[in-house]
Amino acid sequence: MTDKKEIEEKYVLYQLLQYNLEQMKQQYNTLNNQLVEIEGTMNAVSDIEKAESRDVLVPIGSGAYAYAKLSDNKNLLFNVGANVMIKKDTASIKELLEKKKSEVIRLMEETEKSMNEMAEKINEVVQELQKLSPPS
Repeated sequence: MTDKKEIEEKYVLYQLLQYNLEQMKQQYNTLNNQLVEIEGTMNAVSDIEKAESRDVLVPIGSGAYAYAKLSDNKNLLFNVGANVMIKKDTASIKELLEKKKSEVIRLMEETEKSMNEMAEKINEVVQELQKLSPPS
């Protein structure tokens, strides 16, 4: 294989690896956002559970809130998918959220490991390209 063709192939590989690394970074950021949301929900459930006052503010969007009265602070509705809501006690919801949190953390760890491996591969390709490229 000629050096020029090999350089071109290595450069294409480098670009592909860089693209894949960027995709992994986006996935990691999405997972991190999910983790923050889950933790916020866990805190909100705890706050509702401990609430002595039944007066609450309900977000209705774009920074607007409505005053509402909480009729039951021990049972909440939980979306189980396909817009299906079921009534669950706060302890069950916390348990479900904890499982989701653990799964997101596991996926984040896997993604981080893959990102590190990808970065190592990119460094290897860069070193190979430097060896093949003539000095300027």
